[in-house]
Amino acid sequence: MKTALVYYSHSGNTGFIARAIAGSVGAESLELQPVKSIPSRGPFKYISGVSQVFGKAAPALEHYSFRWQDYDLIFIGTPVWACSMAAPMRTYLGSERIRGKSIALFCCHRGGRGGFFANMEKALAGNEIISRIDFVEPFATGKDRAWQKARGWADEVLKKARQRSA
Repeated sequence: MKTALVYYSHSGNTGFIARAIAGSVGAESLELQPVKSIPSRGPFKYISGVSQVFGKAAPALEHYSFRWQDYDLIFIGTPVWACSMAAPMRTYLGSERIRGKSIALFCCHRGGRGGFFANMEKALAGNEIISRIDFVEPFATGKDRAWQKARGWADEVLKKARQRSA
């Protein structure tokens, strides 16, 4: 089963979890990179992120050659911004229009994800969402525990996907 992982990481938490998942299941990874970066510190970090979510911004992404069509299972991860996906992920999902795939969703947040998963599932209509999980600030709440949780979850998702395709 060909497995991929698509993610955006702003402050590093989502990237940390993505590396744990990719290493556990041998997924090929695409890290989304906006052409214009968002401030990573200070108040403008939050102001910029929230304004992008509410303004439905779709920032341009750096070129990538990744083709989602080549994979059976795709893990997709992003930080939660104002109960939604980060704007670079919105750009990706809006331009790629992924369909007919088994999808596993993950997110990182500071303590509230609100309707995040509902928003992601709406953006990924036409796919089978086989699992979802969230992580509360992995860097602040325990990297080792988060790493193991991510790897264990990824292994279970892969097992589930293989059973469904058999």
